[in-house]
Amino acid sequence: MAELGVPPIVLGHIANHRTTTKAGITLGVYVQHAYEKEKREALELWADRLRGIVAGAKVVPLRA
Repeated sequence: MAELGVPPIVLGHIANHRTTTKAGITLGVYVQHAYEKEKREALELWADRLRGIVAGAKVVPLRA
């Protein structure tokens, strides 16, 4: 997602990494923004990327 332009702080919130989202006094206490809009946009970018990968994939049937 970083390659798609998603900022590290948003990636941290998506992955729920405490070191990124609550590290130190400033982020843990003063910044109460939950990044819902940013997370939604990042996950939609990722979904679009995955759809593009799957759409271009060739499916080979497996024998039983």
